[in-house]
Amino acid sequence: SNVVGEVEKYEEALKAALENEKLIPVLLKEFPVKKETVVDNKYIIGALYGRLKKFPEAQQYLLTALAIYKSQEGRDHEIDRIYLDLAHIYEETGDKVRARAYYTNSLEIRKKMSKAVADSGMEPIKEKIEELKPQKKKKNEPTKPQPKKKDEKKGAKKKEEPKKK
Repeated sequence: SNVVGEVEKYEEALKAALENEKLIPVLLKEFPVKKETVVDNKYIIGALYGRLKKFPEAQQYLLTALAIYKSQEGRDHEIDRIYLDLAHIYEETGDKVRARAYYTNSLEIRKKMSKAVADSGMEPIKEKIEELKPQKKKKNEPTKPQPKKKDEKKGAKKKEEPKKK
């Protein structure tokens, strides 16, 4: 039942963030609201869609926020968070190549940040990048290395094959 509570909480937050999205343009005209509020809200919406496993919507908002953050100075923390959110989404949807690319982006941006920030949480990201490496194994190839005798036999069989053709 705890998971249901989590989902409800995210849905409530999402509803509020979507309402905010309608209000922010109005607020920008009337009040000295920071322009950053717009993009931060887009990020929040994207992140919440991600938590709710609504991945296409999450991607749309996160990629929009990412483009805006990239055009602003000093937004490395936010960019890093989006890279990780996108990496997670692509991993969840089975797109290992993109997931790995975004984890790598996160690692790269952390190298530019202050040492303390960069080092925190870098290991799990490095592990993810390793884990998502494309597998070079062939379908029938065993995972464990076989004893040499069997390998030699396989080699012999492979050499015979061209003769048959």
